[in-house]
Amino acid sequence: MHTYNLMRIFACFALSAAFSGLYGQAPSNGPVNMDKPEVKALIEKAKKAAGTEWNGAERFLCEEPRGASASDPLVEPTKIFDNLYLLGKDGGEIYAITGSEGIILLGSGGATETETVLLAGMQKLGLDPAKIKAVVIAHGHADHFGGAKFLQEKYGAHVYISAQDWDMMEHPPAGRGGEKKKAAPVMPSHDMLLTEGQPVVVGDAKVYPVFIPGHTPGSMALIFPVKDNGKQHMAAIFGGAVLLVRAMSGDREQYLKSIEHFREEAKKMKVDVYLKDHPLFDTEAEKLAKLKERKKGEPNPFVIGQASYMRYIDVMSNCFEAQIEAHKL
Repeated sequence: MHTYNLMRIFACFALSAAFSGLYGQAPSNGPVNMDKPEVKALIEKAKKAAGTEWNGAERFLCEEPRGASASDPLVEPTKIFDNLYLLGKDGGEIYAITGSEGIILLGSGGATETETVLLAGMQKLGLDPAKIKAVVIAHGHADHFGGAKFLQEKYGAHVYISAQDWDMMEHPPAGRGGEKKKAAPVMPSHDMLLTEGQPVVVGDAKVYPVFIPGHTPGSMALIFPVKDNGKQHMAAIFGGAVLLVRAMSGDREQYLKSIEHFREEAKKMKVDVYLKDHPLFDTEAEKLAKLKERKKGEPNPFVIGQASYMRYIDVMSNCFEAQIEAHKL
């Protein structure tokens, strides 16, 4: 690993601590050894799995990770499938699934951005926020649930979060020096439980949660059907895929087990659409440009195929394992 990349990694850890607003443990000060043979071997495995399609993901996840930043730009609010809309920020996206009886929101963004980002984006897309029936929060960090309280109180939307992350949010662990964080986030009222095996349903719209603890105690991946010109595909979001080992609040080894569990569920449900809540390394801008210029009969650039999605999971798993190994004494 070049010294430049190593310096970027340390800088990114600092960014994560400064901007993510997480309830995580303070980053450790232990050494990072990216030159260990075990680490290099895992990175090579990730590169092999990545090929050319996922080489950007490999570089980011294995070599140059960073957390979301307050300066991340807004994304252009866009209809990306017949029943799925994208809005939010590059460092934290929100998806709106439209169903026969209302809207399911995946994430709510930060509390200070509800009107300027979320509601403004919905207005641009022609979506009525009064039709929001469910807000699904993949994990209990403030940049994902910050707008939920407003949506509860203003529109009567139900908020779905795992039992473990409700507990974490309501009883945050101590921060540095055993002191709790001074600036408490805007908390939604305790509401619905997000549980694997129990889909969130609004009319004909469904979201299937998959339990993937590690990033937080109750992190969830979300798998859900989308339609493109009437043809159904399966989309997935791996909630909490920010692989910053020194800044993460959960169990590192458990995270690897969670990736394998998600792999099984994604394969079983034939996931062929790749989406992210933090698309920091994605080629999303290119996909949006292609979607804008798409002609009748051309494929949707967000549909990547089942085999490609499995390769992405391989890259993610190998890179995270490499990070764990690099942080071992």
